[in-house]
Amino acid sequence: MAIAFQIIRAECVLGLGGLRKFLIILLLSVFAVVAACAPKVGGGTVTIVDDADILLTSSEGLTPDEKAELDRLKRYARFRAQGAGIGAGIGCATGYLAGGDWATIAAACGAGALIGYLGGAYLAILNNESVERRETLSAQLAAAQVAVKEAEESVDDVRTIVRNERRRIADLNAAYQAGRINQEAYQAELGALDARVEIVRGSLALAQRDSAAIQASIDQRQREGQNASELIARKRELDAQVRQLQGQWNEMVQAVNSIPEDIDAPAV
Repeated sequence: MAIAFQIIRAECVLGLGGLRKFLIILLLSVFAVVAACAPKVGGGTVTIVDDADILLTSSEGLTPDEKAELDRLKRYARFRAQGAGIGAGIGCATGYLAGGDWATIAAACGAGALIGYLGGAYLAILNNESVERRETLSAQLAAAQVAVKEAEESVDDVRTIVRNERRRIADLNAAYQAGRINQEAYQAELGALDARVEIVRGSLALAQRDSAAIQASIDQRQREGQNASELIARKRELDAQVRQLQGQWNEMVQAVNSIPEDIDAPAV
């Protein structure tokens, strides 16, 4: 590069053609753009040479995941390349309209390309952040919808369990008080009540954890200034199911607490 500057100096001293100076400065500008490092999506830096290699890479023989990753890299490489092209055009036009000579125009062209390349890199990062936010929201909404559906199914299952257990415990209490069954028979009739109590308890706990997770996602989006209305709507739906599960759990606790003290009942 130092040699090229000496050539330009010689051209100026000898008063030779301005076109050659234009070509030399343009060449130096190209070198500057090629050597320039721009911030890369995901961290690190990237050069226009890296981008050229990405854009020329074929997707033939790649797996779907690899192809999707290559398409993503190409999209960001095009952002930077288009920025360089637009910047070069603006730089050349500015140098020409300013009445500059060939050397000035070439320098303005190179500077514009360099600025445009860096600007394109910045836009690529912004685009990636926007895509990541959309993908994150989609994943959060999908998880919230699954949680609501599972809670709705749990409510139906839990309601059946609690209804059956309340009736069974009430019948056992009546029989025990009337002396038709003894303590051992009562205990045997309870069977796997412990497991059924845990089903009800676990269903409620799972729905509450899911609700807390959705609330954390809502809080995060609101801190970032993002729209959280869809997540809020899903949380309202889930909380309605949580209230029903809580009501069923309260009924289960009431039924278990009605078991006589001399019977080994599950802890609630």
